[in-house]
Amino acid sequence: MDIKKFERERENIPLSKKYCYFDTASTGPIPNYVYEGVKKFQDDRYLVGGDCDWDGKNTSEMIEWAKDLLGKMINCDGEDIAFGQNSSQMFNLFSHNIKLDKGDNVILMDNTFISGKFAWQLEKNRGIELRYVKNQNGEIKIQDIFKLVDKNTKVISISFVESSSGFKHNVKEIGEFCNKNNIYLVVDAVQALGVLQVDVKKMNIDFLVGNDYKWMMNYCGSGFAYVSKKIRKDLQQWGAGWMSDNERYNTNKKELILRADAGRYEFGYLNVSSVYGLGLVASHYLELGKENIENYVMSLVDYLYSEVEKIPSLKIYNPYNKENRSSIVNICFPKKLKITSQTLLENGVFASVQEKEELKYDSICRISIHYFNNKNDIDTLLNTIKKEIKKCQI
Repeated sequence: MDIKKFERERENIPLSKKYCYFDTASTGPIPNYVYEGVKKFQDDRYLVGGDCDWDGKNTSEMIEWAKDLLGKMINCDGEDIAFGQNSSQMFNLFSHNIKLDKGDNVILMDNTFISGKFAWQLEKNRGIELRYVKNQNGEIKIQDIFKLVDKNTKVISISFVESSSGFKHNVKEIGEFCNKNNIYLVVDAVQALGVLQVDVKKMNIDFLVGNDYKWMMNYCGSGFAYVSKKIRKDLQQWGAGWMSDNERYNTNKKELILRADAGRYEFGYLNVSSVYGLGLVASHYLELGKENIENYVMSLVDYLYSEVEKIPSLKIYNPYNKENRSSIVNICFPKKLKITSQTLLENGVFASVQEKEELKYDSICRISIHYFNNKNDIDTLLNTIKKEIKKCQI
């Protein structure tokens, strides 16, 4: 693993010169190549007008280019990718339009991000039963998922990485189970894409959503979905526009003929600057290498785990086995230290400190580690906490 190449990535992230940035799970920083790409689009629209030139591609070609790159990230064809406003909208594309009958049930996690919960809760109006798997300190036991399955189970809905806890599911094992039992596997991959390896074919994922502004380090404004060829026949069309048609630019057509690819779920003009940013980040990700990125980031996670163990009064809030760790780690420390997000920021660390109802005496610091971070960032974070521990004489 060439660590120097990841050190060079810091040059692409201006925020990394100002802060040790650990807030990507909430909002990722913008790399210079995304900033320059989007700025060129804005300047062209303002000063030139008409369609934009995207590095030699027109807008239609650029959209297909971005889809192909996102497809390579997750091992699917570009034609399996659809763009929308955000990941929540794309998730509802599945939850609201997949063919389910009254009495069918959907299994989801009790601590999953609220967008997924809300989308499925709306479907109870159809007579769909929701079965929640209970977490244990953020961890979801895979057998607890399988125990809830019966002949009426049609969907298992998970987040690749649970947003609040950082717990990473064994998606491959869940996918194999779903494939054998004719169950749809739906995955929210927002907290994984861009840093952890995702392979929709090896993992038997039927439908997956991602967004632009977290680990994909882009401006807000787009979500995307992988819609497998297998489920398109069971996914009802929830609307249509000029982009849904198989001849997008034939405005003289009288009758709609839906596209065969996932583009049928795109109705009108997209947030093209965000789509371009996604393509740029996906291209960069592929150049750095999927395995290289995951190995580097997880080596930093291991380093954080080992260093926290050396500090009295500090602990990992939900320590998981290596196979269930992700790039999100929650650190726990006594509230009497009075460390806040502002305290960290004043010491050059950008991270979120939160209070949890179930923790009477401790605060939680949620740490997100991306490939532009390094060990020095982690040392700065922990030295700041150690300084506060010393002040309080804990």
